[in-house]
Amino acid sequence: MQNLTATRPYMVLPGNHEAECHSPACFTKRHKLSNFSAYNARWFMPAESSGGRASMWYSFDYGSVHFVSIDSETDFDGEVGHKDRLNPAGGFGRAGEQMDWLKADLAAAQAQRVAGTGIKFLLVGGHRPIRELSAAHEQMFSKYGVDIYFAGHSHSYSRGSSVNGTNWIVAGGSGCDEMEQAPEPGFKLTGEFATTAVPNVSWWTPGKFLPLGSEDFVSGRYASGVLSVNNSKLRWELLDSELGTVLDQLELESSY
Repeated sequence: MQNLTATRPYMVLPGNHEAECHSPACFTKRHKLSNFSAYNARWFMPAESSGGRASMWYSFDYGSVHFVSIDSETDFDGEVGHKDRLNPAGGFGRAGEQMDWLKADLAAAQAQRVAGTGIKFLLVGGHRPIRELSAAHEQMFSKYGVDIYFAGHSHSYSRGSSVNGTNWIVAGGSGCDEMEQAPEPGFKLTGEFATTAVPNVSWWTPGKFLPLGSEDFVSGRYASGVLSVNNSKLRWELLDSELGTVLDQLELESSY
């Protein structure tokens, strides 16, 4: 990736594979490489300037968007990330610190948006889908008007329609050796052109990643997303990695 990372800015957030070394060669050093040590040694996100912690949770403004990056692996009640790890992880802040920070950050961003200071959209990203977070996350997203929650983790794509004002996108299907390329472009689950039967595929289960009944489009194709935003509109497109075709899209217009 160096040809891209050397010339283009990018931001990162922690997932289960950053928690520790997953290579068999690393077993003798697993304690040294546990608890996101390699991740936090390699990347320096704007946590200090946004009141976050290490590169685990932070936020920043870019154009008309306030981006919030959360830690979906540790530091909140009900986290399930410990099930994936050989060694314990977490404790980057005091008890409840991440959720207190998230509440304060979202509240401040929404206040700026209401005041008309330039922020038009509020987007949150985390590794795990909303079904693996807590009810407190969903309540905060609704209360402070989060437009989209982006996630990965699942090696497939799912987009859910708005629930209490928040749209849900799981974009984890860029391709890896754990998944095969799906032959079909995807399945529309709601609306005029919806499929008449629930897809029987290995990579998707209704309600597993998004609120049950909210799923609008799912796909097992290798694909990546492109987000375009101006002062009034947001456009998300899912692009097929092999064909370059648009598999799915979402457009939102700011009400601020």
